[in-house]
Amino acid sequence: MKVADAEFLIDPDPDHDNLTTSQEHALGTDPLRADSDADGVSDWEELHLFRTEPLLADSDGDGLSDGEEALVLFTSPLRTDSDGDGAGDFAELVAGTNPANPGSVLAITGIVRNADGSVTLRWSGVVGRTYRVRRSGSPDFSAAEKISSGGGVRKE
Repeated sequence: MKVADAEFLIDPDPDHDNLTTSQEHALGTDPLRADSDADGVSDWEELHLFRTEPLLADSDGDGLSDGEEALVLFTSPLRTDSDGDGAGDFAELVAGTNPANPGSVLAITGIVRNADGSVTLRWSGVVGRTYRVRRSGSPDFSAAEKISSGGGVRKE
């Protein structure tokens, strides 16, 4: 019998996540669940592959689970703005832009006050996607009113 075999028999890995029961107890993870925080990434993968927190389903706190970011969106589960374009990953998904592409972002690109006193806004976004513009005198938009629901973004 090898030492490794004896260690395996003494300290098993009942959830088969490549962490022994004693390692899981030391980490505070569940030795009977391969994915203690149920985010779609095993405890071992969180510790050794993605460097995320195995007890937090959303290590960067951006509203997306570590598993969704690492395995589906291919964004960083450790950065709220994976592509560094100034828009958070979750906000980009809501806007329909790509959180892994810094060139894909919803942003105001121009504001022009017209001679008649109206204002023209220009923004970048996703072609074919419709965005609503609202205004409010309060910072929390509690009294917001729709001022445009435009026909969507078009390529110019």
